[in-house]
Amino acid sequence: MTGIQQSATDNESARWFVRETTGAVHLLSIKRDGAVTTLPHQPTLEEYPDLSAPLRDQIVRRVHDAAQVRGASRTS
Repeated sequence: MTGIQQSATDNESARWFVRETTGAVHLLSIKRDGAVTTLPHQPTLEEYPDLSAPLRDQIVRRVHDAAQVRGASRTS
């Protein structure tokens, strides 16, 4: 999974990317109820506990699904 990704729930969204060298998800910004918070230190998903559980789960699921697709394409 390359490039900046975006995930959203009803009232929260996040811009994020996966660092290819580590596989860690890094957050760039969070938007809640119209207010955007830029995260200049790009914390990992684990380092940022303020993210809602539904949004966190959605990001983890997308990364997992992309890893499975990438793994399947390597074996075909």
